[in-house]
Amino acid sequence: MSTPKPSTCQRALAATLLALAACTEEPARRPNLLLITIDTLRPDALGCYGAQVPTPALDALAERGARFTALSAASSWTLPSLATLMTGRHAATHGAVDDRHGLNEELPVLAERAAAAGYQTHGIGSHIFLGERYGLQRGFATYDDELAPRYDERRLAHRQITSPALVARAEAWLEGLEGDAPWLLWLHAFDPHNEYREHAGFTSGDEPRDLYDGEVRFTDHHLGQLFASLETRGLMDETLVVVVADHGEEFGEHGGRLHRRTLFEEVVRVPLLLAGPGVPRAEVTAPVGMVDLLPTLLDLLDLAPPDQLAGTSLRPLLGEGPATAARPVVTELEGPRPQRALRLGRWKLVGSVLEDFWFLYDLEQDPGEQTDLAALHPERVTALRHLLEEELSARGAGRTVELGAEDLEHLEALGYGGEE
Repeated sequence: MSTPKPSTCQRALAATLLALAACTEEPARRPNLLLITIDTLRPDALGCYGAQVPTPALDALAERGARFTALSAASSWTLPSLATLMTGRHAATHGAVDDRHGLNEELPVLAERAAAAGYQTHGIGSHIFLGERYGLQRGFATYDDELAPRYDERRLAHRQITSPALVARAEAWLEGLEGDAPWLLWLHAFDPHNEYREHAGFTSGDEPRDLYDGEVRFTDHHLGQLFASLETRGLMDETLVVVVADHGEEFGEHGGRLHRRTLFEEVVRVPLLLAGPGVPRAEVTAPVGMVDLLPTLLDLLDLAPPDQLAGTSLRPLLGEGPATAARPVVTELEGPRPQRALRLGRWKLVGSVLEDFWFLYDLEQDPGEQTDLAALHPERVTALRHLLEEELSARGAGRTVELGAEDLEHLEALGYGGEE
């Protein structure tokens, strides 16, 4: 006995019901975002960027996602770089350029965009510049800066060990989550910052670089515990994990140490790892800037970006969409001797604003910036300077932060020397 065929009316009714069902389906849940910023982290301290000793947690993250090899920080110190990350604006626009100026309150930030889309938002800060006075906590529904008050103890600030406490606080917040709304969690790890502490099982040698590398491996170990916790909770596959540094560190490459003094590659080139929904395995070698992170994260979370961003989404570099042409990458450093740098492809211009003295480097042939080519290519110097001026033509003003003598002493204890 043959099965009767559906009539034309029945087929039309079935198609209508399917269309109605599609219209009433719940929209796809956006991924969670775990944003990890690590203080003072050079790429060459990580196994996935060539370090001889592995950093298992971050190496595994790089293996399953995207690794960027030529990201330039917005500055060579914490506040302006993280403010650029949160706003997608150059330091010249967001205004958080020195110890006395916090983030411009009128600019939209990452956490605000996420909260408006229904995200649960929480931040955990462990740096004096992540305290409330500088404005980086804006937009987070809850913000934990209890790891920061010890900075009032001046010299002990350097010796504070934050990674275990940071991860424990993150796990406690995750444990208390309710409902099915996506979440944004921001952690800032401080341990690789000077003064470098020795950690048994992670530190090999007593030279400054040995101690620094041990701090990085110590931080990696504790981040591995957090990643394992996400796996146990079944959250890893639905979480976009982003790891980036605010700046690097100098170990004598150009005659100095620490950071916030120059704009050479050792203090501005930083690692960037992305893994999770929407991120294929990839190695991205194109030069990109910190201003590109906000539009990239909003793109991956399917959130609309605010207007007038200085950066653009990096998704096309992950193989999604047409390839983009090389874009200028800007780095800024305010202070008594303000400096600017601009990278365009293989070429990098770096110089002093007040002294009007500029260096030119070919980073493909001279990645260590040892041979100044400015005298050989004056026309290129002129062209790059004009491009730099265009990029920074829109200047803004940060919110004034009142600092007393004691505050300046705390900053000096951290190696910043107040306005230096």
